[in-house]
Amino acid sequence: MLAASESELQEMMDRMERACKKYELQINSEKTKAMTTSETLCNIRCGNSVMEQVDTYAYLGSRIIKDGDCGKEIRSRLAKGYAITTQLKSLWQNHGISNTTKVKLLRPLVWPVATYGCKSWTMRKRDETKIRAFEMKCLGHVLHISWIEGKTNEWVLHKAKTERQLLQSIRKRKLTYFGHMIRKKEESLE
Repeated sequence: MLAASESELQEMMDRMERACKKYELQINSEKTKAMTTSETLCNIRCGNSVMEQVDTYAYLGSRIIKDGDCGKEIRSRLAKGYAITTQLKSLWQNHGISNTTKVKLLRPLVWPVATYGCKSWTMRKRDETKIRAFEMKCLGHVLHISWIEGKTNEWVLHKAKTERQLLQSIRKRKLTYFGHMIRKKEESLE
């Protein structure tokens, strides 16, 4: 991982400003923020003002947090995925569609929303537990199985004629991304 000093970051900001001027673009200094992973304050200038330093920010629909803990981001993504599951209630209640087909539809319709940005998540055991629970909750919703019925996860998986796949899919994507990052040159900002 490349660590940049404050002077290197300022130089990158200056280069970006010069490139923007070349193409007659402007950087909104009020919307431009800085974040460090240490407790030290940085004084990166954008135009005539010092950039505000923040502990968290949203980037392409993901929340980036200073301490690297992805627990809140994971819970947020899973909630968005479950919201999609409930919005598709009419699909899940359609008796003309088999349960096998419904389970197959769950993967391309719900999983991408729930796992967006998962390649960069730092997962803890509690996060993995939440992901497993989310998968079972969605399967139960699709198959109209209430948690009140007290059915085991194995029973639900047997009825759905499937196996757990979500956590393994996330792990595979993370490893693929890690391999991609390792093969990059040292100068890469990622």
